[in-house]
Amino acid sequence: MRAAAWITLGLLGLTTAPAAARVEGPVFPPPPAEPRLVFEESLRDDDGYRGPRSLLGRIADVLTGSGESAAMVRPHGLACDGPLLLIADPDAGVVHLFDRDKHTYRRLPRDGRLASPVDAAVDADGRIWVADSAAGALVVFDREGREQARYTDGIERPAGLAWDRASGRLYVADPVAHRVAVLDAQGRLLDAFGARGETDGAFNFPVDVCLDPQGGVWVLDALNFRVCALAPDGAFLSSFGAQGDAPGAFARPRGLACDADGHLWISDALQDGVQVFDDEGRLLMAFGTQGQADGEFWMPAGVAFDDRANLYVADAYNRRVQVFRYLGDAEGGRP
Repeated sequence: MRAAAWITLGLLGLTTAPAAARVEGPVFPPPPAEPRLVFEESLRDDDGYRGPRSLLGRIADVLTGSGESAAMVRPHGLACDGPLLLIADPDAGVVHLFDRDKHTYRRLPRDGRLASPVDAAVDADGRIWVADSAAGALVVFDREGREQARYTDGIERPAGLAWDRASGRLYVADPVAHRVAVLDAQGRLLDAFGARGETDGAFNFPVDVCLDPQGGVWVLDALNFRVCALAPDGAFLSSFGAQGDAPGAFARPRGLACDADGHLWISDALQDGVQVFDDEGRLLMAFGTQGQADGEFWMPAGVAFDDRANLYVADAYNRRVQVFRYLGDAEGGRP
């Protein structure tokens, strides 16, 4: 079992925890360092998200398929839309939807299952787009869980998704094609950039993509062991990263997210942890070790932030999603 890695660097934006921060659970990094994250809870199933069911309600669940087990099998990709948390679970063949305000649970599809849903994203109209990797398709559902469309144009095996709602463009990491595809809200291929390689602008199994607060595009180039910064039109800007098993390097990077302060959060399945970088690739913090306790991981995958500075990490082989509150820094006033 690997020892936990903790790093905080003084002038890089994670400087001082807010004095009035509410801290109850385990914090990361641990004392005497100033805390940056506090553990909130683990989500494993719909316990607490579905009230007592009447006999008629249970019969309706069985008839509609919504009564099947909500237990997570292998949570992978994550997305947030206001209080809605979406968890793509490829081994269960569904996307779990948790409303963190209403404490309700539902799933997509309402009936049956998808081949291998690995990520999800919500467009400006509230439609839910799911990357069904094994089917080589993007499957679109309305808010009620009804399938609206399937798109395959320019897609081989979709993985990470990121919607730019301002421009109406969906960025799709396609690891088998070694590129990022760009689609519009009607599923039409607008652009695609990248080819297999190690040079600037090339990729080697890109698995995830996210947008920063300024609309810049970041791609997790997994087998080049780096993160690439792109302009919205796909022009290469910069990259950072190297192969390794120590903080600051990548062994098996899986998930990528950008917080409201522009920090990049990257999960690593072989390091069993999460690393935080600024937009110039400087390491700010690393946390995690292999295990089953709060703040420990077993092959973590997707990461995501909601608009309340909550961090979600798909702890894939522990069959849960861990929830943390990001304390940020006093100057930034977060949360």
